[in-house]
Amino acid sequence: MAQTEFEGTERGEEPLKAAAAQSEPEHKALRLGTPAAAAVGAVCGVCVAISLLAAGFWKTLFIALLGAAGAFIGGVKDKGEWLKRTVNRLFPPKNSP
Repeated sequence: MAQTEFEGTERGEEPLKAAAAQSEPEHKALRLGTPAAAAVGAVCGVCVAISLLAAGFWKTLFIALLGAAGAFIGGVKDKGEWLKRTVNRLFPPKNSP
């Protein structure tokens, strides 16, 4: 049965939090050590091996770097804040006396 947006509000929960709490088990499917994660890793390994054989090391590395850049662009919501946190973590600001 489909869940409506307002289910769970009778317990005093906000509608989106109630829906998120019920959809939580879906995210646990690809945890490390599960058969599904092993299958995904195996498929990724085969894809990398085929790419190495077909295109060579440097072209495969270039494709992997472009894929990582695309994942970063699509996955990080606030890139300026992420960059600021990363720089501050690598080079902590000096405390002035």
